[in-house]
Amino acid sequence: MKTLSFKFHLLAIFMLLASITSFAYDFRSGDFYYNILSETDQTVEITQGRYRSKELTIPSEVTYNSKTYSVSAIGKNAFSSCSSLTSIYIPESVTSIGDRAFEFCNSLTSVNIPESVSSIGDGAFTDCGSMTSVTIPGSLTSINNWTFSGCWSLTSVSIPESVTSIGDYAFNGCSNLTSVIIPNSVTHIGNFAFNLCSSLTSVTIGKSVTTIGSMVFEGCSSLLNVIVDEANPSYYSIDGILYNKDASVLIYCPGAKESVTIPETVTEIGDSAFNGCKNLTSVTIAGSVISIGNSAFFECQNLTSVTIPGSVTSIGKSAFQSCKSLTTITIPESISSIGENAFYLCSSMTNIIVDDANTNYSSVDGILYNKDASVLICCPGAKESVTIPENVTSIGNVAFSECSSLTSVNLPNSLISIGDFAFLACKSLESITIPESVTYVGARAFFNCDNLISVYCKAVNPPVTAYNYDLIISNYDVCKLYVPTGCKDIYRAAYGWSCFMNIEEMDFSGINEIPGIGNEPRITIENGTLKIVGIYRLEPISVYDMQGRVIYCGTGDTISNLGHGCYIVKIGDKTAKFAL
Repeated sequence: MKTLSFKFHLLAIFMLLASITSFAYDFRSGDFYYNILSETDQTVEITQGRYRSKELTIPSEVTYNSKTYSVSAIGKNAFSSCSSLTSIYIPESVTSIGDRAFEFCNSLTSVNIPESVSSIGDGAFTDCGSMTSVTIPGSLTSINNWTFSGCWSLTSVSIPESVTSIGDYAFNGCSNLTSVIIPNSVTHIGNFAFNLCSSLTSVTIGKSVTTIGSMVFEGCSSLLNVIVDEANPSYYSIDGILYNKDASVLIYCPGAKESVTIPETVTEIGDSAFNGCKNLTSVTIAGSVISIGNSAFFECQNLTSVTIPGSVTSIGKSAFQSCKSLTTITIPESISSIGENAFYLCSSMTNIIVDDANTNYSSVDGILYNKDASVLICCPGAKESVTIPENVTSIGNVAFSECSSLTSVNLPNSLISIGDFAFLACKSLESITIPESVTYVGARAFFNCDNLISVYCKAVNPPVTAYNYDLIISNYDVCKLYVPTGCKDIYRAAYGWSCFMNIEEMDFSGINEIPGIGNEPRITIENGTLKIVGIYRLEPISVYDMQGRVIYCGTGDTISNLGHGCYIVKIGDKTAKFAL
């Protein structure tokens, strides 16, 4: 809430400053304030209007000091936030409309812009949410950044042949716009130009477009076809999908596509090519494809399986992020690089399988590692329990992040570092033991692990935390930190660890943890008492001294009154040695 409030304060300050700047004027006549643009041409611009009526009529001329001036411009922010305004009459004398001139006029239903207007500024009609139609004059050469952004009631727009460029976010959020024809005069379409136009079903791109920005049609969930004029020298369409001219790069797949077969001409699936294709259930990747771009299949929520051919050498950052129905993926021998978060938030994924011949990556129990399995890169989101092999020295950033079903993880004694956000939002994890070998724990490594109630850290020297200040856990008031005997004060003073409100000492010496698999038990020693975590109900427990005599036999999970010495504990078919 503080962040949101701060943003609103910034917006209010920005709008106030913009209003103060635009309110500079040379004279007032009637309801309007004016700036003189040219004494020679006797032209003025409206810089501010005290206008409360629903209908606005802008005069074509005004008299001041016995001189008659032509009203040739509507200035920046001139009618911004006139929320009662429903219609505007703009005379033929006006040649330019300034930046944000009518932004937030949310009752405005229609605008007829005369042919005399050759310039409309950035955000001129931003968030005019009631505007259903607009006439763009044939004198206009550019639709600027944000011009009609947020005009969500706009159902159609006719772009004249005079327009050569469409700016960034120009029609962003026009959620009722159903179709767009981009004329042959247009050469450039800006970034996010039609972002979140969720009712858009068809787009026709003329023959002159040479540059299309990034994420132009992001969030266009109803879009089925992008049609490109065959004479276009830069782009091409096949089955309504946008490619470069020789169809070697797949640029954009419409958001409403359900099934796609990529042709053999394609060598590259571009960045965000299938981003947000929430209806996509299957895709066949051609054997000619070499690279899969960043966020290529981001949030393809219904994609259940994908086969990566042996031609692919690289998978980009967040390539399959948030593919929530994807259950398994196989990394072929050819893959040499996998970007960060490539399989992040794949909440149904249980297995990442790597071809044994791959020289860069490996998999153990369906978990992705580097080749020698010293670095754990990614744990599939649906894993419930994990035992990490003894040769692993590093857990990568976000490696277990959002593994919400994870109930048990055993960290090896070879482990040295735990990456940033490594166990973020593992909501089912209740306890974890950090080995003595760990020297570094990353930023917010256990943040939002709401059910985590016990952290056992065996290191005598507190592991360094990211930047020496960032917290590693969010529920520090509930979770208890157990540290080696005599180390409480050291942890209490250490960055990252000092946030724990409950820190207790315990004797870790001589303890061999029983390897946990799933919900299998783990033993700890606390103040001379044997405690067993994760025991099955009525699981038989036996404790023996070093002469083989039975010291305890039962089903309890807490065993006290044990004297100093070495013992063997047997839980079911598992055994471990410990010392008191």
